[in-house]
Amino acid sequence: MPNISGKHISYWIDSTPTANFPPLINNLSVDVAIVGAGIAGITAATLLKHAGKTVAVIESQQISTGVSGHTTAKVTSLHQLIYADLIKNHGEKKAQIYAQSNQAALKFVAKTVTEQQMGAMRFCQIR
Repeated sequence: MPNISGKHISYWIDSTPTANFPPLINNLSVDVAIVGAGIAGITAATLLKHAGKTVAVIESQQISTGVSGHTTAKVTSLHQLIYADLIKNHGEKKAQIYAQSNQAALKFVAKTVTEQQMGAMRFCQIR
């Protein structure tokens, strides 16, 4: 997505609303503190909250403008070069474990998206 200067801007950075939270001044007691409000941090915080934990997400910059803000956010398990390297350096069994882990993550993302969309639809219907 090009901006006025003609340079490309990350869609994730461009489309994420600015959030200004006050700095943490007092002590805070939580079950889990997560450093980083990117895809991994927010996902972990959400899952922990659903599991009944108290969670604090700590971010030094703007939400989703670090590593997550500069990714393609492509979800895939087709890492041809990585598999070839894994097989060569670690054997087929470990490459297979890596592949199965990636497939499980892909299914998790698809399931989470579906559940969140259904939750949002129910929320809209209630209002």
